[in-house]
Amino acid sequence: MLKKYPRYSGHKYISDKVQELISRIENEFGIKTLEKYHQLLILELINQELYVPNIRLTSSIESHLNRKLLAIIQDIKRPIVKSGKYLYTQERFIYNLDICKGTILPLGPFRFNLYKAPFFTFVRFALGNYNIRRLLSDGIGYVLSAISHSPLLEIHLDVFDKDILKYFSQEGWILLFQDLAELMKANPFIKSVNGNSWFYDPQLEIVSPELVYLRKYILTLNGKFYFIGSTPNGIINATRASYHRLNLYRQGKYIPVNYAFIIKRDDLINYLPRLIQMKG
Repeated sequence: MLKKYPRYSGHKYISDKVQELISRIENEFGIKTLEKYHQLLILELINQELYVPNIRLTSSIESHLNRKLLAIIQDIKRPIVKSGKYLYTQERFIYNLDICKGTILPLGPFRFNLYKAPFFTFVRFALGNYNIRRLLSDGIGYVLSAISHSPLLEIHLDVFDKDILKYFSQEGWILLFQDLAELMKANPFIKSVNGNSWFYDPQLEIVSPELVYLRKYILTLNGKFYFIGSTPNGIINATRASYHRLNLYRQGKYIPVNYAFIIKRDDLINYLPRLIQMKG
């Protein structure tokens, strides 16, 4: 049944069986009972001490995981003040559920999961997201790179995490890549690291120069960037934390664009000393 839940709220699909179950609980017992059910589900998963399959955890990752699980337990202990917090439509609940299921690992405000790129999934993605010019340049290159360097670690960012200010900094990103390099060394079968966001956009050199270091760090690790395009979530994320970017967007002077990156495992490990030297 757990496999029928979405990975996180960005995934719109939810199975008929799960929909039937949660609708029955909500209709017969109310939304608070449904949220209590989800809380008990999370606590049971933590009690089972699930581990991420096929990934050997480093001490740093395991420490972050234990702290996150403790924080989840502490949050559940608090009374539900506002209904809807523990529903499958809430991104935070789905993220926490995935952590407790062992399908996503936490690292400060970052989340990452092991992903094996299916050929036809990436082909459909490329055909559905690129025009002919971009398909022949970025599209095909991204698809071939993702498939040839799979399994890969996908990195996501939780912008509402309490550790965001600590880690979303030049030093915080260097710490992230250090931890990922250690994870790569412990798991030789993982071939690359992958991310996708608006803050890898070259436009930021003019719009938000304080964020240019992100792209510079990835290039230092010999990472490759691939144009994705403007997305609704990318626009929301790029404009909600900065009045300057929001104002430029409203004036039509800035359209947030997402770029993906891929860093091969050997490059991450071998070029990491160069990145560390850039501290300060």
